[in-house]
Amino acid sequence: MQEAIDTKHGKLIPMSEEQLIDNLRFKHKKLPINTQKVGVINLQPKPNLPDFSIIKQKKDGEVLEELKEQTGEVKKLRYENIKLNAQLTTANKLNNETNSKVGELKSEVINIKDNHLIEIERLKKEARFANIKSSINGLIVGVVGTLISTYLISLLF
Repeated sequence: MQEAIDTKHGKLIPMSEEQLIDNLRFKHKKLPINTQKVGVINLQPKPNLPDFSIIKQKKDGEVLEELKEQTGEVKKLRYENIKLNAQLTTANKLNNETNSKVGELKSEVINIKDNHLIEIERLKKEARFANIKSSINGLIVGVVGTLISTYLISLLF
């Protein structure tokens, strides 16, 4: 079977004269059909159609220009993407280094805090001991002073 031809009025299927006559007889049973060969006269003037090859070339040129523009934009975006990825990599490395330094500083602060707490406890013990020692010394001095003053007073009177 032959392929249908698309037109602006629909699809046309090429037929032989016999098929066309049979088709017309089937649709119009009452009409007598002359089976003699008759030439078809086209009374309508042939329309002046534009040269589609020129239109196609112009359209192809426009599409090509648009494609070149889009390719340039893609290259720019690719370059920007590479730059941003490099910046991201650098920022990630800097972030990792900073995080490790922060971790080291935290452990140093904890060590210093622990050392200071130990030192504070030692100083508190020394202060208590010094306080007790000072109290004992004060008591001894007070008692000795009282004894001496009592003795001296007893010598005078």
